[in-house]
Amino acid sequence: MSFVTSLKILFEYFLSVFIWSFLNPFGLVQTLRQTVGQYIAISRSVVKGVMYDDTVTFVLPFEGTWKVANGGIRKQTSHSWDIVGQRYAYDFVVVDDAGKTYRGSSNRPENHLAFGKPILAASDGIVVDVRNDIKDYHRAGMGWVDIKTPDIRGNYVVIRHDSGRYTLYAHLKAGSITVKKAKLLSRDRK
Repeated sequence: MSFVTSLKILFEYFLSVFIWSFLNPFGLVQTLRQTVGQYIAISRSVVKGVMYDDTVTFVLPFEGTWKVANGGIRKQTSHSWDIVGQRYAYDFVVVDDAGKTYRGSSNRPENHLAFGKPILAASDGIVVDVRNDIKDYHRAGMGWVDIKTPDIRGNYVVIRHDSGRYTLYAHLKAGSITVKKAKLLSRDRK
């Protein structure tokens, strides 16, 4: 991918996020909630001190070979380091031998190699939130956020783990989620 193409995708991404955040009423509410949550998390860290516990073990939420397209545990590699709720977020993709993430046109979600692949819990836990009714976006992965979506996470599952931590699995295929809210989820079950 050329530098100009990369710059164009980055510009489109920021423009579409701005439009979604301020012109879509759902986006505005979600942006405000994230902003409030950000300030709460920062104030807690100031009052209690920042604590990082690396004794909790999670496994990757899929089988097979995937690639980290975005994310890491340090500021330099993080998905969005300055947004506390996304600090340790990862974007995973499936790539073929040529390094491509899709076959044919990238405008069809089903052409993406990761589309519809099974996602597993990273650790045992309780399902605390689910959304499974967001239509699959035809421009996913191309830099432009769906400005009409009611939820930037798309279809998702949130799991609370015994460690008091949560995992969020976002941008899932419409209608593919089989778990329900408040259901115990074991990593061993598929």
